Amino acid sequence: MFTAYFDASGQEHEHPYMVVAGFVSSAKVWSEFSDEWRAVLGNYHLKTFHAADCQNFRGEFIEWKGKEDKRLRLWCDLLGVIKKHTFHKSSVGIEINDWKESFFQERKRKSKINAYVLCALACAERVKLWARRKNVKTPIAYIYESGDPGSGQLRAYFDEQEFPAPSFKHKEDRTVDGIYYP
Repeated sequence: MFTAYFDASGQEHEHPYMVVAGFVSSAKVWSEFSDEWRAVLGNYHLKTFHAADCQNFRGEFIEWKGKEDKRLRLWCDLLGVIKKHTFHKSSVGIEINDWKESFFQERKRKSKINAYVLCALACAERVKLWARRKNVKTPIAYIYESGDPGSGQLRAYFDEQEFPAPSFKHKEDRTVDGIYYP
């Protein structure tokens, strides 16, 4: 079975762009990916990786300012892990001003679609096309980061488009009520 993991960047009412991007791999290879990803982070004494924090020297990267070689090595190491462990990549972005001008507000309200849903659904469509081209017959699970506005709408569109129901998970491993969630 294949799993496609997606993450969104930007918020429709706060940022100039909305982007949803993700990768497809098998369960076994995702497990290997996680192990190697954590090992790379450990080599740099990091607990997590947030691209925005790395780019803007926030959080764990506050002391990295002026250490461009180190930051570039980290990016290259992490991109190497992604390239090694994924079979397909998919991303869709939209400029929010275009979104606001291109679609009638009433139509968006009635269809219950926002920029996130549009991008997330388009990514799923691209994965579906990849699977068709590669003659993939096994099911594909679609997982999105939880907390993005429009998750309920995305579920409805997945059902309408006859996709398997998407799952929504937290970006980081966590323990809730003594139960570990990877």
